[in-house]
Amino acid sequence: MLLSVQFMVIPLEVRQGIGPFVLGLAVVAALLGAVRLGIRMRARQPPPPRPDDQPTLPEGGPVREVREVREPDPMPRTDQEHRLLPHDIKDDGTTAARPDE
Repeated sequence: MLLSVQFMVIPLEVRQGIGPFVLGLAVVAALLGAVRLGIRMRARQPPPPRPDDQPTLPEGGPVREVREVREPDPMPRTDQEHRLLPHDIKDDGTTAARPDE
């Protein structure tokens, strides 16, 4: 019993074009799936805040910048045997300026 198999001869140009075409279809399908997933996720999110939920100005009006002259604190002196460490200095290192007398 002889089985004869006939192969369909596909031209080289067609065979070379099928791979990129199938790959392109896969990319398009993946992009469509991603868009569909994004639409579903966005639909589950809470709505944007209403104008009533927005922050309001304080009763005293907007907060303004405060300008003041500050003097540096005097640097503590130590003898040459002991060095000054960061925790020996005060927190901010400045004091409010003294009013002119």
